[in-house]
Amino acid sequence: MSDVETPLGGGSSTEGVVRVGDTVRRPSVHATQLMRDVLVLLERLGFDAAPRWRGVDDRGRAVLTFIEGETFSDCRALVWSDAQVAASARLLRRYHDAVTGSILAGGAEVVCHGDFGP
Repeated sequence: MSDVETPLGGGSSTEGVVRVGDTVRRPSVHATQLMRDVLVLLERLGFDAAPRWRGVDDRGRAVLTFIEGETFSDCRALVWSDAQVAASARLLRRYHDAVTGSILAGGAEVVCHGDFGP
């Protein structure tokens, strides 16, 4: 496995987020216990559209599997096709179905994913 760290851009919380081989390393400030627990739950349920939690590296960073794709820092200038919007809604529905009623949701209906705003 390569030890080369490639900074990742996009999104709004990418300071210090890097790709190392087929993994992503995120500073611990981004890695909450709930995030880890949700990712472990999604893997256990076979949800295939989320990275897998792989632990913590020797620098204390969360280690996740890398998923190929693009991220955008500013979505306001983008125009989404109807097919993209529909695919996004289906993905969010799948996520909600996976976490609904889980112990992680506590008394809430779902564990909210706050990145679907744009």
